[in-house]
Amino acid sequence: MTSVREVYDAFLVKMLDDEWADWDLEDIKTDWKGILMGALPWFKFPRVSLEIDEEEDAFVEDLNNEEI
Repeated sequence: MTSVREVYDAFLVKMLDDEWADWDLEDIKTDWKGILMGALPWFKFPRVSLEIDEEEDAFVEDLNNEEI
């Protein structure tokens, strides 16, 4: 399983500004989740399932660097 946080970390490395500096943690997590869920349909032909286990907050399969 690949944690959702690992995907968020890869995303945050590419951000130039910290637009979430004044947000509380729950709002940040909600925003990141929205960005992730909006991006998943754009990933064409994934080699593994991009299904997320909500209880574990992780993808059900291991993602490689391409999927992340």
